[in-house]
Amino acid sequence: MSEDCMYLNLHVPSRCLPRFPWPAKGPGLPILVFIYGGAFQSGAGLTDAFGPEYMLTKDNIVITFNYRMNFFGFFSLNTIEIPGNQGFRDMVTLLCWVQRNACAFGGDPNNVTVMGQGVILMSCTGFPSYFTTSAEYAKKVSGMFLQELGINQTDPVLIHRELTKIPLLKIMHANTAVQFNTPIVSFNPVVESPFPGVTTILGAQPQNLIAQGRGCEYPLIISYNDNEMASLRWLIVQKGALPVVIQDKTAAVAQRLVYSLPEGQVKEIAKKIDQRYFKGNVTLDSLIRYYTDMIWKHPALKVAEWRAARCCAPTYMYKFSYELGFSPIKAAHWVDYRGAAFLDDLSCVFRVNSMLGNDMYYPLKNADDAMKNWMVYIITNFMTCSNPICNNKALWPSVSKNKLQYNLISAPMRIHMMEPTNEERDMVRFFDSFDPESR
Repeated sequence: MSEDCMYLNLHVPSRCLPRFPWPAKGPGLPILVFIYGGAFQSGAGLTDAFGPEYMLTKDNIVITFNYRMNFFGFFSLNTIEIPGNQGFRDMVTLLCWVQRNACAFGGDPNNVTVMGQGVILMSCTGFPSYFTTSAEYAKKVSGMFLQELGINQTDPVLIHRELTKIPLLKIMHANTAVQFNTPIVSFNPVVESPFPGVTTILGAQPQNLIAQGRGCEYPLIISYNDNEMASLRWLIVQKGALPVVIQDKTAAVAQRLVYSLPEGQVKEIAKKIDQRYFKGNVTLDSLIRYYTDMIWKHPALKVAEWRAARCCAPTYMYKFSYELGFSPIKAAHWVDYRGAAFLDDLSCVFRVNSMLGNDMYYPLKNADDAMKNWMVYIITNFMTCSNPICNNKALWPSVSKNKLQYNLISAPMRIHMMEPTNEERDMVRFFDSFDPESR
């Protein structure tokens, strides 16, 4: 094992590779850089899960890569040696590399689209709902980790020195122990203190940066699925979340609020959540519904609302509700559910090579293949013209101050623009009522 994980997978259609003499004339191909999810804890940019085949059919360049996660990516001592957010620094390094080298592999450095899942904007946003960037929480988790390793030092310099001496396997065991004794996320992104000679990656709470217009100049697609948490039922069971919430309702409150509000206020929020979602009887299904709203739906709608209010570059939304005939996610986790859950839409953009064998989606054989073709068409259009529908942009309008709307993707080759349902609007008002940072 090694911490050396910074490798990328570069996929270029063979007919589009640059020919010598180099550099080639004319613009290169659009580049898609994909950042995988995993709640900052685990994952990899493997082609087994994120195969580029679908996107390559439209003459796109696809880059997937690894970045440091868990302890290695998000451990923080709030010092110049370990400021935190190492995983984010890996992402920035990769994007800088793409800018410097795009022409060498036939890409256009001026046409790079960043796409993410779980930690970016395709099912999850930068709005921290399931995690907290609190320095207090980072200190707590760091303390748990150091205790597992038997490090009793308080001087950050000495702690850093001790960590460099510990075998990697022992560090991984301690990392696993911390993950099993914390909520969904253990090692989180953290708001950094400024240090001389260190580039600050996250200098303020992400929700505040978004609300203030950070990234406002970039066109954006935000999405969520209609039954997100259903495919992660296994995670709720594995983490033992159900008995914990039954015992203590405050365990259901977003970590960001737990570490930013007084204890009495957190308890009041827990009561409101109990009344709306659990009604005094916490079940696995009610917890799934609550997490779907809290982690995915509310943040997606709020980020779209904030960008529209600031008249940012066009922001497009979709809500994915198409139920796949064969869902790799259902098959992998032995679960069943209605509608679309976490990762279902992504499996229509990237080929799950580990599960599909020699099956190809083109020529189209069924509705699932048609949906894959439709999703690839949407993403390719956005990469090309910053709009999901290049040849008739009016079909899919962006959100605006006067109208928050999304495309309900329930069938292939169909555009169904609609405003949030009454239930969704009521849900947003509910979370806004006790969250001072989302109003």
